Amino acid sequence: MQSTPFTDFINIHQLKTVSAGSSSTVFSFTIPHSTVGFLKRLASNWFADTKLTFLIDGEEVYRSTERQLGAMEDPTVFDPPYLVQTKIEVVAENNSSEDLEFEVLADGMLYMRRS
Repeated sequence: MQSTPFTDFINIHQLKTVSAGSSSTVFSFTIPHSTVGFLKRLASNWFADTKLTFLIDGEEVYRSTERQLGAMEDPTVFDPPYLVQTKIEVVAENNSSEDLEFEVLADGMLYMRRS
């Protein structure tokens, strides 16, 4: 079965400044129609007084309040990978008094759905 890397569709390393006292989606990837995704690697930065919520297909998979999801230079590897039917999202909640720049790397492969 032929695979296609996420990088053919999106920038797998996304950055977003989140204002103090607010939340925002830092990473978002909608899986293309007729494909299914397998998330293999995930990394993020992290700050005190913040939360990162990792969602697959709208369901919370992980919430980090004390550490990053995996270092940018050494992402967390999922074995087996997470199956993604529709969407990957990472939402940052910034409870600090400063605007902060969050970054997320999410890498994987896409495969055509069987008919």
